[in-house]
Amino acid sequence: RGQGRGRIVVPWFVLGFAAVTVLDAVGLVPEAIANPLRSLSAFVMTWAMAALGLKSSLRDLAGVGLGALLACALLTTFVAGLALFLVMRYGGPLFD
Repeated sequence: RGQGRGRIVVPWFVLGFAAVTVLDAVGLVPEAIANPLRSLSAFVMTWAMAALGLKSSLRDLAGVGLGALLACALLTTFVAGLALFLVMRYGGPLFD
């Protein structure tokens, strides 16, 4: 006892976001609806990132250690580089 499997809790809006993303990617969302939703999505994502940043404490961040901060920096750099590569390779709003 005491060593049960941990449950991964996924908020309902994440599942909804994923479903709408897939529907949009396969072209099932009309452009008249998709464009405003994309703008709203960018705004809400920016708002959420700002909220996370405002909630974060530099003192707590310093307490996690250099290894965790380095891993975070490397992962962020990788994701940004991959996104840039995909947009430049396959196009995107800035490169169409």
